[in-house]
Amino acid sequence: EGVSYVYVYRILPDGFHVVFDPDTMTEAGSDPGDIVAFDEDFKSSLADLLNGRPVEPITSNASWGWLISIYTPVEDSSGRVVCYACADISMDKLLNDQYVFFTKVFSLFVTFTAIVLAFFLLLADARLILPINTMAMASSRFAFDSESKRNAALEYLRSLGIHTGDEIENLYGAIAKTTEDSVRYIDEAQQKSENI
Repeated sequence: EGVSYVYVYRILPDGFHVVFDPDTMTEAGSDPGDIVAFDEDFKSSLADLLNGRPVEPITSNASWGWLISIYTPVEDSSGRVVCYACADISMDKLLNDQYVFFTKVFSLFVTFTAIVLAFFLLLADARLILPINTMAMASSRFAFDSESKRNAALEYLRSLGIHTGDEIENLYGAIAKTTEDSVRYIDEAQQKSENI
């Protein structure tokens, strides 16, 4: 996938001599024995190609499009390079694959980040928002008008049992102690008032 052309060339000083060049879906291949002129992009690798040495992949942007060409030497039984088996890969396809890959990685990163954020929001709701809202509700239910209502509100506050192991628990303890002290002071004030 992604290979645009596959062919076999014999490299001689006057150009690429076609050994094998099949048709593609869109273009007819060259006939055996045809000579294809060297592209400018091949000039730096031409000496190695003429001497039968391996070459690094060659990037070209000529009449066949933006391609990266891989030339592999083919040797005869005596070890002499007689031609090159070649494949051209479309750089447009590689670039498109790269964009698709980065899009998928980015989507995966966004999804993972969203899941982590959702988890931390749920954790914050359970360990921060819920305890604070519960303490606020218990405080708002506190009634000063009768001893039974004060004691019921105090018992409700004690029953919350908030144990988060952090500042929220410290706040809960302070509110519970303040409420207990307030109830005790109100009871003492009423007792003293009755005694007076």
